[in-house]
Amino acid sequence: GGTLVPTVRGTFGFKKTKRVTVEVYGNEEDDTPTDGVSSRRFSKQDANASLADELREDDRVVVRILKPRKHWGLSRDHDDSSDEEDEDGETTLACEDGWVEYRKYDLDAIDQIELDKNSFEAHFGVGNHVEVRELCFGSKAEVDDFNEELTKLREVEKERAKMKLEAYRASVKAETDEKEKTSDEANVKTRDLALGDEDATKEDVKLLVEIVSAMDLPAYDGKSSDPYVVVYHGRDEVHRTKRQNKNLNPVWTVDNGSLFILNVSATDFFSSSTGLTFLVKDYDGLSSNDVIGKVSISQEDLLQSKGERKEYELATTKKSSTPLKPLLNVRVRPAVESDFKFIQTLHSIQKSKKEGVYTDTAFVGPKPHSVTMLKRETKSGPPVLYRVKPGPDPSRDVYDTKWLSEEQINEESMSPSTNWVECGSGNLGRLFVEVISCDNLPNMDTSAMGGKTDAFACLIYEDAIVSTDVINDTNSPRWMPWSQRAFAFHVMHPSSQILIGVFDYDGEGMLDAHDPIGRVSINVTNFRADTDYILNYDLFESTLDDDRKSVGKIKVRVRLEWKEYRNVLKACLSPPPACYVNTPRDGAFKSAYFVVHGEENLQVLDTKAIKSYRTELESYLGIIPSIKEAVMTVLLWRGHYELNIGAKIKLPLHSILCFFLSTFVVENLNYIPAFSLFCIAWLLLATNEERQRNPSPWKHSLTFSEMWYAVLANSSPSIEIADNENEAAIRRYEEAKAAEAKAQVDKTLEMKKQNEELGNYMADEAAESLEDSTAYQATSVGGGGLQINPLKPILLPIQRILGQVCIGLRIVSSIVSWDESQYAFIITNACIVGGLILMFIPWSFFLRWIARILVWILTGPWMKLVDIYVLPRLEEKDSGMSKVKALMDQKAATIINTKQQAMITKEQYMKYFAMKRYMFGKYVVRVPQFKEYRYSDVPHAESYAKPHSPDAPKENIVAVKHGQKLVGDMIMEWNDAGDDFEKVEKEEEAGVGTE
Repeated sequence: GGTLVPTVRGTFGFKKTKRVTVEVYGNEEDDTPTDGVSSRRFSKQDANASLADELREDDRVVVRILKPRKHWGLSRDHDDSSDEEDEDGETTLACEDGWVEYRKYDLDAIDQIELDKNSFEAHFGVGNHVEVRELCFGSKAEVDDFNEELTKLREVEKERAKMKLEAYRASVKAETDEKEKTSDEANVKTRDLALGDEDATKEDVKLLVEIVSAMDLPAYDGKSSDPYVVVYHGRDEVHRTKRQNKNLNPVWTVDNGSLFILNVSATDFFSSSTGLTFLVKDYDGLSSNDVIGKVSISQEDLLQSKGERKEYELATTKKSSTPLKPLLNVRVRPAVESDFKFIQTLHSIQKSKKEGVYTDTAFVGPKPHSVTMLKRETKSGPPVLYRVKPGPDPSRDVYDTKWLSEEQINEESMSPSTNWVECGSGNLGRLFVEVISCDNLPNMDTSAMGGKTDAFACLIYEDAIVSTDVINDTNSPRWMPWSQRAFAFHVMHPSSQILIGVFDYDGEGMLDAHDPIGRVSINVTNFRADTDYILNYDLFESTLDDDRKSVGKIKVRVRLEWKEYRNVLKACLSPPPACYVNTPRDGAFKSAYFVVHGEENLQVLDTKAIKSYRTELESYLGIIPSIKEAVMTVLLWRGHYELNIGAKIKLPLHSILCFFLSTFVVENLNYIPAFSLFCIAWLLLATNEERQRNPSPWKHSLTFSEMWYAVLANSSPSIEIADNENEAAIRRYEEAKAAEAKAQVDKTLEMKKQNEELGNYMADEAAESLEDSTAYQATSVGGGGLQINPLKPILLPIQRILGQVCIGLRIVSSIVSWDESQYAFIITNACIVGGLILMFIPWSFFLRWIARILVWILTGPWMKLVDIYVLPRLEEKDSGMSKVKALMDQKAATIINTKQQAMITKEQYMKYFAMKRYMFGKYVVRVPQFKEYRYSDVPHAESYAKPHSPDAPKENIVAVKHGQKLVGDMIMEWNDAGDDFEKVEKEEEAGVGTE
């Protein structure tokens, strides 16, 4: 097949003279061939000599067709070497004695058809670029010589392929034998490239290839190109990517064909002169697609690659879009069994354009239960019995738990859960959460049937999203121990919060999301390990409103389990990882968004949000009176630290410390840097102490001494808190705080009133001179109809800036107030240690001598000699071309390195989110990394905590769900905890629901 191209005789019978060269490229000399690779190159000149005699193991054979260089309009002494483009507008890649390259083919791309008296006819090219060409020579001897040379080279290529195959066999066998010697046979994981049988026909080479990106491509469509990549093995096309429209720096991801597997026999793999050939082409809908560039990767390079990103220079026929050379970035590694499964699944769903292919492995949706309207819900008593929802305990007699009294239902719901779903990523420990009940939920079912809310809870923790069973037709649902209510989350970072939202279930396949009811965020950073917390929280719709209204209550049981507490602190040496949860459908996305952000949509303009941000920023001014009070307490030696020695006395401990440090520093100013760090540690310790004064145990944080004990013991101690503990003291404390706040508000209102009176007076004075223009403006403004806010382009950026400022202040506040106790602990100790180190550095000595040296060197009369003898030489040296060239080279190297790093970052970002979109769905919600909410939800006083009993039954894991955190390159994998927590797939047996 192919296109017949008569190259010697044209349409009108005149001859088109061309030259054919056979060349060998190696990797030793510094000559630069047409593909830009450093190599040696020579052509056959003597008819009695053969290139096959000089061919080495790593050499590459190339056949080039050259055409005459045209000299129209050039003077006789014109130098061809200065020309960059030929008459067709293409860059000249090779010029030899007036000849330029017209075509270039690898030896594999030439398939002989017929050998005539004076002509050589063959297929030239690969894939869709095969042409039938007839090369006419001056005599039969030349034809025979050319054919004989190609035949000899092919025989040498076959011998080389055979040697490579044997070497490959030996290396794989040696590697397999070595693994069998050092490992038990059951644990040996031989690479998939190993030989399956001694018979060569059963050998397979299996490589996973990723076309990562291309850089600095030439522009073929004006100022841009529409590139795509075609991959050939020998003459066969093995893969093709999708095109990237108008992009000279394209990145290919999983959804546009970046991945494929090369699975061929070892004999076929080594029979080709090159391993894989990549053609970067420009798509053109109106004409044939142009070849932008080409690069070939050898068999050795392919086999030695372990997945690292490699850059290959493209051999192009046109200038790059930038001064930089065009590159193609590729990754290759041996393919394993899981890669074949992934690629097979990818190919099977490409036509359907489905996303969220692996949703079921990382998402637990609400589990509905059938409802029959004819079933009665109660039985008359006494006592009155209620139908247990979502159903009776399947492990007991059906009549034991089908009907229970209200007291029995509440008691049964507090029993330990029997079915747990394990989910999430991380290896610091596990967080056990059980959703027990909700109370006083609003009735979301307004239908004529008179039903009630069909409640379920959705939980998001780090990269995991799960949901409970749906409890039908009740505003105060209770989740039974045997229902889907218990989840064991793997912990990646101790700063993460549990986010819970309660919804009214609206059935599957609905266009809208389930109706949101309320949400709560639970800060577990200050929770003690191995402690059962039974917590009661208010549910709120908003995370930002100035005056939030409760829409119900929720009760949960939480327990934290650390492996090693020291690793928890080590994790805090870096920021929490960015976590995103993807959902496959818009309805699930809206539910997840409400769980994370509440009812506010801060992506659009919301004047209510701007007002809330303003109020929040003003609230930070409310700490000024507290700061004043703290300063006065220290300066006036007011007692604040209670000491019980038979009688309670208050010691001015901070005043004593302030006096000692201040006098010590005043007498020796060398200690000022150390004193600055000590002040930071002092501030954090003081805020920790102030927090412990609150009588509510739910507003306490881990103390400084408790955290040091946890570090030394490598475990966090448990705690016991009684329900309604310190209720009277809490009431008095809150009343006192409310009174202080009211006095501050009254004072602020009085100041505002005075400012308003002054403003009104100034406005009245100005109104007299602007009365006419004001009247005109009032009559020119129309009313009614659709109103578009003309200030949106101004207010929306302001809203986002205010939001970022508030989030930053919340994070800082959470550290200072020890909500982020691990970070506060690390900063405190770092300041103490740093201060102690700085105390032994003689700062005054160093500063004094540095000042002396600078003064004596820079201000003396000898600077005149510098002006006469030194500066002229420096200026002369700096003005040299070598200096300029060195600076330009350095600047170019910096630009190239910066561009490469930016490209790598772009690749990682695009590939990560494309893989998540393919695996889990296209709708993305960001989960906060720090304490980014305006309000910190606090448990009710009736909440309590008790040490976890060592005799408690072990959690029965009935289903395992991966987290959505992905790691690795090429085909990314789940960032699961590993072997510490065994993952066994039991979804079908447990009946875990998915939306």
